[in-house]
Amino acid sequence: MVMVVSVDVKNGKALDKLSGIVTKYPMIVGESGHEFALEYKRQLIWQLTGRKMLDTWTLFNSIKAEKKSKFRSIVKMALYGVQLETMRPHYVALKRRRKIIGWVKRKYSHGAKVVSGKSKVFRTHKGGIKGFLYVTPRPWISTAYSKAIVRFPEIIKRKSKKAITGG
Repeated sequence: MVMVVSVDVKNGKALDKLSGIVTKYPMIVGESGHEFALEYKRQLIWQLTGRKMLDTWTLFNSIKAEKKSKFRSIVKMALYGVQLETMRPHYVALKRRRKIIGWVKRKYSHGAKVVSGKSKVFRTHKGGIKGFLYVTPRPWISTAYSKAIVRFPEIIKRKSKKAITGG
């Protein structure tokens, strides 16, 4: 069974309001997309700082939301950030001049030999660090996306309400 409802509006103000909403709809969609990109950027930054994944600020500073056109917005970040999520589990040798050494020094600051799971880290007699780590991916991008997509209906409602009330 199909039900059809016909509404006849004879009030000029109501017609003007409805036509105004219809003409503003493409603007609502474009602004909502850009606002979603900004929310996604916020969630990415929150995931980075909340999980204490910041050893350098380069990844933090590389996350940007840009509006490309009226209906298209993108979120950019350094390739390093995507690799943190998509890499296969692998071993990393602890050699000098690697960024991971700073993290290892903070994490394993005591001098004892540490064997945890598949990783092995120990201090040398000169105070250096030797060994290897078994690193696995961190699903931070997909987590940020799932948290941002939950807020998308709220963004649409807010933009639609703003268009209807004129605020």
